[in-house]
Amino acid sequence: MYSNQGSKNNLNGSEASSWPPGSTSNKDNRDMVLFGYNLYNTALVNIKESTITSITVQNVGKTIILKTTMMRLFIFFLNRGTDRLISVDEILKEVWDNYHLSSSSQRLWQVLQSLKTKLGTLGIPDDFIVRTEAGGYRVKIEFVIPLYYQRKKVSS
Repeated sequence: MYSNQGSKNNLNGSEASSWPPGSTSNKDNRDMVLFGYNLYNTALVNIKESTITSITVQNVGKTIILKTTMMRLFIFFLNRGTDRLISVDEILKEVWDNYHLSSSSQRLWQVLQSLKTKLGTLGIPDDFIVRTEAGGYRVKIEFVIPLYYQRKKVSS
C-alpha cells in the first residue's frame, strides 16, 4: 500500500485542484487505485469494506462499520475536502439526490452528527468536519493521507 501525500490529481489521474487522486497509471503498466485514507495517523478508512479501523495503541483494531449513505457522505467529504467550502446543495445532490434518495438539510445534519460521534470513538476530533458561517462545510484535509494499492493491468 502506498501513500500519495500532497498529490492533487483528480479521479482520472490528471492534475487538478480536486482532492484526492482516485486512480492513476504509471510506466510499469500498473494502476494505482485509491484504497482509503489514513486519518490523523489514528485510523484507517477502507472504502471497499465501508470500515474505519483504529491504529492507535489504546484502540488498536477497533473497527466501526458505516452504512452506505454515511460512508458515501464521509468519502464525499474526503474526496472534496480541499480548502474550498463545500455547499450544502452540493452535498445533498452528490450524496442523496444522485442515488434517488430523499435529501434535506435536517437529514444531512443527522447523518453528520452520527458520523462525528462514530469518528470520535476512534479519536478523530469533532472539528475534523466543520460547518462554516457561510453555510457550507470544510474538512481538515491536512490530517488526511490517501492510501493506494497497485493493480497490474491485464493485457488482452
